[in-house]
Amino acid sequence: MKLENHYPTRLLPLIYVLFFVSGITGLVYEVAWTKMFVVIFGNTTYAVAAVLSAFMAGFALGSIILGRKGDTFSRPIVAYGVLEICIGIYALILPSILDKLTGFYALIYATFGEESHLIELLRFLISFLLLLIPTTLMGGTLPVLSKFAGQDLSRAGRGIGGLYAINTFGAVLGSFVSGFLLIEFVGVSESVYLSAALSILVG
Repeated sequence: MKLENHYPTRLLPLIYVLFFVSGITGLVYEVAWTKMFVVIFGNTTYAVAAVLSAFMAGFALGSIILGRKGDTFSRPIVAYGVLEICIGIYALILPSILDKLTGFYALIYATFGEESHLIELLRFLISFLLLLIPTTLMGGTLPVLSKFAGQDLSRAGRGIGGLYAINTFGAVLGSFVSGFLLIEFVGVSESVYLSAALSILVG
């Protein structure tokens, strides 16, 4: 069955709206997770480095993996929905994972108390790996949706470029909302839970 029969192009405006919301949630996650990891590291510089590294690496990894597999998806919108739901679920459980790591970090301190640089490196690697999972899923959303947006070859550039642009605008709004409104008035964990609910709703 042809892709056009699954997804008429009139769905594209709706996909733009959903991907705009996805951009908002992505930046809320980034800002809120940075706040969470500041508590873990006790140092803003290390926390920002861990979160940004994970986001950049995850976006690249997701683009590579799902970019290569994008042509195998006969229903790219379904694949996109699954990615968003998985992102939301992981965001819901991440705070619990971080809480349970407290005992592990205490063990690290007891073992390597004199090796502060080694401790920071271990915490960085653990934080990086924890965030690499959802960020890789995030990085795969654009390649997956690009198959849908590019099904009409005469408008492929406009469709894919529109997706990238609308997601970026959402990211700008998400950065503003999380930094100036959500975290201040709602709280860090609650901001993550709200974004997770939106990710699942988008999915």
